[in-house]
Amino acid sequence: MLRRELTPKTVRCRVRREAICIELDEAALQALPVAGEADLSARIADLFARIGVRHPIRFQAYRMGSAFLRPGVNSNG
Repeated sequence: MLRRELTPKTVRCRVRREAICIELDEAALQALPVAGEADLSARIADLFARIGVRHPIRFQAYRMGSAFLRPGVNSNG
């Protein structure tokens, strides 16, 4: 669905405790229409609800290695 509609170079989906984070490359994130974001979020949420996962959907910029970052921890070493 995302690949067809936004043609991102990079797309990742991370299921976290508080939300489902859809990470897109910068160009695809910029192409995400504000008006269409709610519709796209609802369709993605529906897909996850079918398998029992009910979290809000968030779109974020993709960052390599972000799966291992913890909130509140400084990653600059």
